[in-house]
Amino acid sequence: MADRREFRVQFICAVNGYEAAEGETTLEGATVGNDLNKYINSHFSDKEPVSFDFIVSNEFLRTSLGEFVDENEVSSEETIDITYVFTIPPPTTQVASENDWITGVSVYGTSAIATSSFDKAVRVYGDDAFLQLTLLGHRAPVRDVCFVAQSDGNQLASVSEDETLILWTINDQTLQKRIKCTGHGAMIGCVCSSPDGAMVATGGWDRTVRLWRTDPLEDELQPKKSKERKGSFEDYIIEDAEETLRAGNAAINTVLWTDTTTLFSGGDDHCLKQWDVNTTTCVNTFVGSKVINNIDYNNDNGLMACACFDGYVRLYDTNTNTKDNVMPCHTNPVSGVSWNPNNSYQFVTTSLGPTKNVLIWDIRSPKVPMSSLLANGKSSSSGRNKDATVHKKEVTCCAWQTNNSIATGGADGNLIIH
Repeated sequence: MADRREFRVQFICAVNGYEAAEGETTLEGATVGNDLNKYINSHFSDKEPVSFDFIVSNEFLRTSLGEFVDENEVSSEETIDITYVFTIPPPTTQVASENDWITGVSVYGTSAIATSSFDKAVRVYGDDAFLQLTLLGHRAPVRDVCFVAQSDGNQLASVSEDETLILWTINDQTLQKRIKCTGHGAMIGCVCSSPDGAMVATGGWDRTVRLWRTDPLEDELQPKKSKERKGSFEDYIIEDAEETLRAGNAAINTVLWTDTTTLFSGGDDHCLKQWDVNTTTCVNTFVGSKVINNIDYNNDNGLMACACFDGYVRLYDTNTNTKDNVMPCHTNPVSGVSWNPNNSYQFVTTSLGPTKNVLIWDIRSPKVPMSSLLANGKSSSSGRNKDATVHKKEVTCCAWQTNNSIATGGADGNLIIH
């Protein structure tokens, strides 16, 4: 029997151009999302209908209004606020397949994507997932990769279980220069470029964060011995970093610059640490309760999202130095997190689980995801597996591009652009 109870609601617009539907009205308990969509679109007869999602009491509405009120003990005596936002449409996917686990993914604007892999290679793709270049030089699995900022996508940095950082300079899909940097005393798990592209930071299992120039001074470069050279490109070695930060008593899993003088690190000691690069000192420590696998920073609101081993994402407000929220995102370890560069409320997470391993979240709904990236789509001609449109195994990494595409990589060897 339909729920005929009546509830007073207040519609709140969270998207530009659709404010006219704001205001109070009365809805029956049987009202579901499709009914709410019709109601909002009825106010805009001059526009094509669009699809909205609805947030009630900090959760996306996925049941009838009456069921939501009962399940969440929302007071039916007061006016219920309903915020409406655009629905994320099902993605069209493009796929490129590699030989082994993809461990890291980095994007440069909308023009290029780079991956690191257990097969010891770094690969560069166009935005259509078509392979452009394969970079070889590491002697063990590559654990992470990043584009160097302000380089027009022509410089990359990669780190490996062979304890080295390699700086790659490419031009017109050709390797021009390779600089191998040594100094870490154990495998290196993460790398990140400073916003101005002047330096990269690396984090290792030797419990240190190290800082490296991306354009080293000439007297720092040692030409590689001629018998070790295997190409026409310039080939050099650097024996130690510019600076070494003693980051703690456990492995470092993730590093991130928020500006040219501020760096964050996270790792197995459960702590998110903030560093002053100029003084090489730790100026703040957020003490957590679980291993931090990955972090990403929201420039608009100052929130640092931490992907944690217990399946949660923990949000820290770097403006007030406080924990902002704890979101139960997955039942398996969260391996990656990336904010939407066009929407400060949204981020994507990846998980080391076999299903529901790529989810999109809105911080206004901390318990219910906006979307799960399960879609039919097309795959690139560069891939081996033309039918793979979702990851079938653990997903290890993600990056949200400025054109609203999301790149993910996983244990199935697939780079998927959603």
